[in-house]
Amino acid sequence: MFGRSLRRLTALTLAAAATAALGAGCGSSSDDDGGSGTSAASGGGGGDKPVVGFINGSSVEFNMCVSRGLKAGLGDAAELNEVNSRDDVGAEVSNGEDLLARKPDALVLQTVNVQSGAQIVDKANGDDVPVFLSSVDFVRDPSKVAGAVVFDNGATGAKIGGFLAEQVRAAGGSGEVKVGIVAGAPGAASDFLVRGFKGALAAAPNAKVVFEQPGMWNRGKAASVAENMIQAQPDLDYVLVSNEDMAFGVLKSLQAAGKDGQVKILTNGGTELGLRAVEDGEFLSTTDASPFQIGFRTGRAVLDQLDGRSAAEPVQTLPVQVITRDNAAGAAAYCAAS
Repeated sequence: MFGRSLRRLTALTLAAAATAALGAGCGSSSDDDGGSGTSAASGGGGGDKPVVGFINGSSVEFNMCVSRGLKAGLGDAAELNEVNSRDDVGAEVSNGEDLLARKPDALVLQTVNVQSGAQIVDKANGDDVPVFLSSVDFVRDPSKVAGAVVFDNGATGAKIGGFLAEQVRAAGGSGEVKVGIVAGAPGAASDFLVRGFKGALAAAPNAKVVFEQPGMWNRGKAASVAENMIQAQPDLDYVLVSNEDMAFGVLKSLQAAGKDGQVKILTNGGTELGLRAVEDGEFLSTTDASPFQIGFRTGRAVLDQLDGRSAAEPVQTLPVQVITRDNAAGAAAYCAAS
């Protein structure tokens, strides 16, 4: 479907990409300038290199690690033009229009919202620009995208919910077990995670979700939501928090209320701090989602597309496991090459 005449990449540039990937790490990102709206970053390549546009959805650690992995995957073989939507749907649509107006050879999308993301995909299709989805596969018509490297957020949520259901059943008793949810931003990844969690939790009939509010991927906002949760449900037993950064905000509110020993936190991520919190008993569980690998594999898939090689599996789904004290040592690296 993509009739654009794309520049052929040489074996030399592909080797350079692999070499760059080996040296990729997890230092601080220079792409996030802390402003609102959009920020731009360039791979600094020469004019003869293909140009890849990247719409990053947020400046939280997860998204910055996706960016780092994408740069490692592309290496020196392509020029990267990156903008950041800062969790703003309007900014995402504007970013898509701006990047596509520059006529990139490929576009990578880490969407804020499935509806705005779908608009960008349709626009890219009209402009004959191949689109790659990062982290969330929200386009159900595979002919619209050149590829996707994603987590199955619904399946991840189901694993967390299944884990909690097992905990509840193992504890025995028929009394109601109260569960709260501090979600991320509505409209994309967190929705899939929460939906999967609720579905699997149904395996423990006495476990009931009694509170749910979005924390908007923000630690301070999540702490405030947790304060409301504690007031509304003083005898809460568990809380699912959609990512670890928010989970630390929730933990702070629980500690302030003297509830951290009572309410057990289940979360999602696998950062070094998150794994340490699991090992220290501050979190009951997390997951080992690796955004670096999402970005890195996306970069390599883009290079394959630009070099005219079709992917054996256009949609790559990275495995995720629930992490507890028992298996924390084997968790996948969060923000570096494994």
